[in-house]
Amino acid sequence: VYFIPKMNDGNNWLSPVYCLNAEDGAEIWRSDDNEYASQGFATPLIVDDTLYIPAGKSGKGKILVAVDKLTGKLRWSVADPQKRQDIYASSASPAYQIIDGIPQVIFGVSGVREAWAVSAKTGELYWIYPTPMHHSLISSPVATGSRVVLCGGQGSAAFSACLQMYVRDGKVRARQIYRSEKNQVNMYNTVAVLSGAVYGFGSKSLQCTSLEDGRLLWEQAGGDWGMDQSLIVADGLIFALTKKGDLVLAE
Repeated sequence: VYFIPKMNDGNNWLSPVYCLNAEDGAEIWRSDDNEYASQGFATPLIVDDTLYIPAGKSGKGKILVAVDKLTGKLRWSVADPQKRQDIYASSASPAYQIIDGIPQVIFGVSGVREAWAVSAKTGELYWIYPTPMHHSLISSPVATGSRVVLCGGQGSAAFSACLQMYVRDGKVRARQIYRSEKNQVNMYNTVAVLSGAVYGFGSKSLQCTSLEDGRLLWEQAGGDWGMDQSLIVADGLIFALTKKGDLVLAE
């Protein structure tokens, strides 16, 4: 079990990462803040024997780290190629995707308002996409097939975008298919994708949009809904929370 106790030391968002025995909760290892630490909001990503951790605002230059999940030993880290200050992982949880046999990890980067994708094997930077909110992504990127859906909701900076992945010169690249400032402007909610449809929120509505071209398939508008709400899709049903905290079940 991987456990991150969020600690807020002013604006220095750093939290140690604990690996616990699932049987009795005994500590197996914990991260050393001098080497790496989490920013405390995102859920780490586990793929095979590697744990990917969005790094905190440590000033040590690490944005994403890959570690051995059984020992916590650092395998590689991602740093800003331009060595700018106050560049760190956003609150969004990273996503994993394989394109033509090449694995990548997608995550948000605060300080530069961007989404980055890197090689899941080496940390090499593959592509960058601008995200206008000052905090970058809170809604986690969603990898579905060969596409990636990104969302953000923050006033005039609200947006959603769908990117098509492809491989060129042995590296994954991204091409924007469509972008909207009206549909799927999810602030915190990570969209659900099912059978070619994307479920999430507009500024004042519960929405379903087409994954193919971004067009609005249907929406439930009204005062109950806002871009700050959350939902999940399970068993062909939508479970959504309203502004007042009511749980709504919908087909």
